[in-house]
Amino acid sequence: MDRIFTRHWNGRLPLAAAIALPLVGLHLLFVAFVARVDLPSGFVSGFLAAFVLLMLVWQVVGVFRSVDRSIVERRGIMPVFVGYAAIALVGLSTINQLAGLAIPRWRAEPPARVSTSEVGLDGLHHEFVLDGPVSLRGFSELAGLIAEHPSVRVIALRSVGGSISAARGMARLVEEAGLETRAVGPCYSACALVFVAGAPRILTEEGELGFHRYEVGTYRNLGDLHLLDLEEEQARDRAYYRRRGVSADFLDKVFTTASGTIWRPTREELRAAGVLRGQ
Repeated sequence: MDRIFTRHWNGRLPLAAAIALPLVGLHLLFVAFVARVDLPSGFVSGFLAAFVLLMLVWQVVGVFRSVDRSIVERRGIMPVFVGYAAIALVGLSTINQLAGLAIPRWRAEPPARVSTSEVGLDGLHHEFVLDGPVSLRGFSELAGLIAEHPSVRVIALRSVGGSISAARGMARLVEEAGLETRAVGPCYSACALVFVAGAPRILTEEGELGFHRYEVGTYRNLGDLHLLDLEEEQARDRAYYRRRGVSADFLDKVFTTASGTIWRPTREELRAAGVLRGQ
């Protein structure tokens, strides 16, 4: 073993053997070891990283010297290219593996967001998050998250609107779970319906609530066959706003604001109308 170690260091192994065994072979053993063993962070990972770096120096120096010997002996240019390419690939792969040893120490905190949709769980702040359009998919995911994490008591809202049907479902979930709602960014149209389901209801410094009439284009009418009655739908949600303590005068302004615009009441107007609670 000592003889092989010394021969490789001095570049005395045949180039093909130097690449296949000390360089590529040992690296594959290292990769397999890291993949199979759950190494703790700290001293153990640091010691292994230092050892691997020392071994990498031995591996690379030996192959470089074998390449030089191959050039002197005029073995052809192809072995030289193969040797240099193998050194580069093993070097980059080793650095990647060493970086992987350090990552577990950086993942001590729970992930900031666990979701592939607009609705997720912010594990760092222990709150649900709506960040994107209000949708039926988001409603379904929120239902699952509430069931899985009953200790979470807050939902942060950032949405420019979406499906009224989905918003009604989310509002029911929020109300039944007794969640606090926080507008942490623009919360317009359908998002505002979800907001008023909360108790308390908080508007952060970055938050903004926006309202308007429902859009006729949202509902498809086929001649005289009306699939949904716009005024009836607005009256339904107006009644919900009133049940959540929002004043009638405020709602008059909401449902007379043109659908193509957004009314953004001031914080004082929201508080006076009963939209904000507990703030």
